[in-house]
Amino acid sequence: MEAKPKPKSTAKRGLPPINVEAIKQQVAPLVASVPSQQVLHGDITPPRASEPVKILDDENFEQAINRLMEESRERAVLVGDLLLEWKEQTPHGQFMTLIEERISAGALRINSYQMANRLMVMAQAVRDRLIPSEAMPREAEAAYLLSSLKPDEIKQAESAGLVHREVRTADVKAFRASIRPRNIQSVLATKSAIRARLRRLQTERKREESRHAMVMKALADEEARLRAELGEAAAE
Repeated sequence: MEAKPKPKSTAKRGLPPINVEAIKQQVAPLVASVPSQQVLHGDITPPRASEPVKILDDENFEQAINRLMEESRERAVLVGDLLLEWKEQTPHGQFMTLIEERISAGALRINSYQMANRLMVMAQAVRDRLIPSEAMPREAEAAYLLSSLKPDEIKQAESAGLVHREVRTADVKAFRASIRPRNIQSVLATKSAIRARLRRLQTERKREESRHAMVMKALADEEARLRAELGEAAAE
């Protein structure tokens, strides 16, 4: 009997053990349903089913669409987690090249490495327990922007009531702009300080040039006087 692979240890992340092979088998049929450009800039779109999508008995159209959207978001995080596992098993510095090669060969149904990286950022935030999977925003751009914040910034976002499924991309962008130190006001202030320093240096240079000119004139006058004295002494 063929030995089954042992579940990969995740103790270093403080998570319960997971069976990577089992996850791959479950997620493999779903990879094709992960959206392409929509994951980068829009809402996470529902999967493309080979058969007509069926509405459950207790659902209306709106509820069915919301359910599919939620399933697609969860799948995106699962795919990102698998990409992280793959990256951990790939020699350092080779993962991006590997992914791009597999995408170019048509073996990996992901639009680009940029898309893969965004999925990994989202999955890493869930792994690190910074954002609960059930609180990951529905909007893909909002999910990525929120996940890409620093840990302390995510805590600030949570305190501001922004860590939930319905948060909008515009709200996350506004929050990021409010906490980033190099906003437009600070940039303008920095440029103003640089200009003031430049003006002071220019004034100081002109003053030193004027002082230098005066010293050179005094030296020239002294040189002329000494030459004149030498001439008078020779004549005597």
